[in-house]
Amino acid sequence: MWEWQWQNSPTSSAAFNTSGKFDETSASLQDRKTELYFAGKWGKVSLGKGDGAANGSAEVDLSGTTTIDYSGGNQDLLSSMTYGSSAVTVGSTYSEFDGESRNDRLRYDTPKLGKVVSIALSVANANEQEIAVWYAQNVGSTKIAAALGYTDNTDTGTTDRTRTALSASALLKNGLNFTVSYSTQDNKTPTPSQQSTNS
Repeated sequence: MWEWQWQNSPTSSAAFNTSGKFDETSASLQDRKTELYFAGKWGKVSLGKGDGAANGSAEVDLSGTTTIDYSGGNQDLLSSMTYGSSAVTVGSTYSEFDGESRNDRLRYDTPKLGKVVSIALSVANANEQEIAVWYAQNVGSTKIAAALGYTDNTDTGTTDRTRTALSASALLKNGLNFTVSYSTQDNKTPTPSQQSTNS
């Protein structure tokens, strides 16, 4: 499977210049997903660049709306815009702490266990490991879906951290829906300021 992206001055990297106009960037062609997969009654194995096992575990949503501000939406749209004259960007102020995506990884997805639960495992570059449990079931006329994901990135660089994400969604027959999401991140490597304080 190949998925490519052509971008010209994307909003995710837009920034105002000194005259108050958006800086323009040259168009670029990038691969988003490049993988080979095998699937059968035993499950699915994916090899190549793509989603880690826990990616999407913070974003379970049955509304079908995919709203622009859901979870990390504004971060994607305006991530490089700064607050006033400060060096603080929109993207640096918050994150949905979801699983990893667009990484070279080996991933295994189990078939449905009991018809409602499946498990995904993956290992990727930078010693990254992910696991997630996915749940989906109809209870009467109500659809319910949920996911619990965990990511352990043991890279010795700036991304040395763990993440835990949980989200759930319910869709009623009349279209009314409810969605909740909770996620945390634990940085295992102290920031430069913490290192100087502790030394």
